[in-house]
Amino acid sequence: MTATETRSPRAGGRSARQALRSAPRPETMRPVRPGLSGGTYNPMTEASVARICQAAMDALEQTGLADAPPSGVAIMMPPALLSFSFRHAPAGTADLDARNRRLVDAVNADGRTCLTRTMHQDSLVIRFQVGQFDTTEADVMFACDAIGEIARGLP
Repeated sequence: MTATETRSPRAGGRSARQALRSAPRPETMRPVRPGLSGGTYNPMTEASVARICQAAMDALEQTGLADAPPSGVAIMMPPALLSFSFRHAPAGTADLDARNRRLVDAVNADGRTCLTRTMHQDSLVIRFQVGQFDTTEADVMFACDAIGEIARGLP
């Protein structure tokens, strides 16, 4: 390059950024260093987790979701932390996976609450999460009432 030529401001920029990313970080900039105490992420107290889990179980009991034969709902896995999985299984339904897929889609389209789905023992199941810091029993009951209402309206 001669004295009259100007260098592009980006010349060497990419290679400089790559070199910076591949260089080891200084000890003080590393997210995990030897000697740091470990553990689990606990944004909620044990009492808060217990309160929310109890609210979810109360909602199951009060809305009939805990009684699989009369309500047509089967609890697929025991509640774990702030999540439980169930399957809407009304008598006479031929394709339960399709019914549960339609229920999740209908609940999410309704917008009052949100569900996800997963597979458990080769069956599609619905996951219900109650993990907000400020979740109350009324919130859980509201969601369960909405799910029940929508489930009753499915063909």
